[in-house]
Amino acid sequence: MIEVTVACPLCGTRFDPNQAEACSGCPLGSGCYLTCCPRCHYSWVEPDRTAASRWISRVLDTKSPKTAPDG
Repeated sequence: MIEVTVACPLCGTRFDPNQAEACSGCPLGSGCYLTCCPRCHYSWVEPDRTAASRWISRVLDTKSPKTAPDG
């Protein structure tokens, strides 16, 4: 089993988002796409976890300017 860790953008704490005890009492439960830091309780959306953010990333990646070949 591969352990996945993320770093909190606010305090830098590294943790496994699948072991989020801070979210265990939340009524949204498994339908929530927020990641909550167990140390500072800052919450954010992981870009790879939602279809909308994957779509936006894909659109922005295809719209990025292509570099011209040298010469």
